[in-house]
Amino acid sequence: MPDFISNLLINGASPVTVGGTGTSAKYFPAVPGASIGVNSANVGYVYIPGNNAVNGQRLSAVITGSYTLDPTDASSPSITVEVVATKNPTAASPTYTVIATSGGVSSSGVGAASESFGFSIQFFGDNVSGLVSGTYNCIMNGAQKNSPPAVLTNNLTGVSFSQAVPFALAVRITFSVTGAANSASLYQFGITA
Repeated sequence: MPDFISNLLINGASPVTVGGTGTSAKYFPAVPGASIGVNSANVGYVYIPGNNAVNGQRLSAVITGSYTLDPTDASSPSITVEVVATKNPTAASPTYTVIATSGGVSSSGVGAASESFGFSIQFFGDNVSGLVSGTYNCIMNGAQKNSPPAVLTNNLTGVSFSQAVPFALAVRITFSVTGAANSASLYQFGITA
């Protein structure tokens, strides 16, 4: 297991979960919420260390989870998992930039057992350029979803690693078809240097 410099404090025994009806993006929440074992209503950010601690350093993000589709859905839904970055995580309406995506992935079956997903992201940036770029791999249900390694979906610009929080990462999932029993769990989300 890697030594995380920043993480969401979750694991396979105590993941964070989203789900339910709706086709808008669902952001995995922070933990703990109102009490231990209760999800927060706030987005679960992993913060990039500031004050030049990682200026010019190569970082890695590790993300794993799974999703289950509503078994009553008779269509062929697709799922999109995205890793997003924001330079303003404390804003009432943060601006998100997608840095890695699964793309729309068709489920292997309606009402199928849980299917897994994972991302491995390598990125770096510095104060001189203000640019954060890198590569990523995405695997969904045992299949590679990009040509390894793919460049980040979008680079970040105007980043200053000298700030207390240069930027933060979050993970979101979108179900193409609404279903009360749609659910997804995030088991690992952390940054290593």
